Amino acid sequence: MNKFLLLALLLPLLSFANPNIKVDEHFFNTLNEYNSRIDTGLLNAAKQGDIQARLELARVLYSSHNEKGVLRGEALLKALAKSNKIARLHLAHQYLEGTEIVSMAEGKPKVILRNYPAAIEWFQAYLADPIRDNDALYLMAFSGMGNALIKNKHYTSAFIFYTNNVEMVKAEPNGLAAHELATLYHEGKGTAQDLEQAYYWYDIAAQKGLNIAIMERNFLKIELGI
Repeated sequence: MNKFLLLALLLPLLSFANPNIKVDEHFFNTLNEYNSRIDTGLLNAAKQGDIQARLELARVLYSSHNEKGVLRGEALLKALAKSNKIARLHLAHQYLEGTEIVSMAEGKPKVILRNYPAAIEWFQAYLADPIRDNDALYLMAFSGMGNALIKNKHYTSAFIFYTNNVEMVKAEPNGLAAHELATLYHEGKGTAQDLEQAYYWYDIAAQKGLNIAIMERNFLKIELGI
């Protein structure tokens, strides 16, 4: 059994409900209203159902800095995500980071579509797929999932997620997952405070070159008298 499915006990079930914006022929025919830079060849390929073209088109729409264009990028990814795991991963990251648009009403940039619960659900949908066809993307999704749990203040769920998958925490190449687990131990969030465990995981993250982990490890080393 895929251990990521255990998170279904802790988090809401994912819904593949239809997006509010219907992805149909009219959808593609009106996209230039929201982003005039869309390549005609890309748009035609997307109309004909080419998955890679639709993924690229979603990326272009997200980069439009136009709220209506960004919302159509979201709708396109949601439609793709019903059957495409890469779209699920892209959608998860978009919800984790949010998208900056230029607000004409406010006269300054603002971030929309930052939604940590939605990010958690879509990362979960990606990770729960029993077929792992790209280890790098899998580790990226793993790190993103843990990060989304922490940003949404699901500290206990994040701690369970990491400690149930310690080998993946160690394998994550940038040290981010190890640093986050160290921080949970250090601050006593989601678990009892354990400075020795915090030092252990800070050290793993530091060995991967993560500067903040190096700093935290060195401070904790002095505190522990090691």
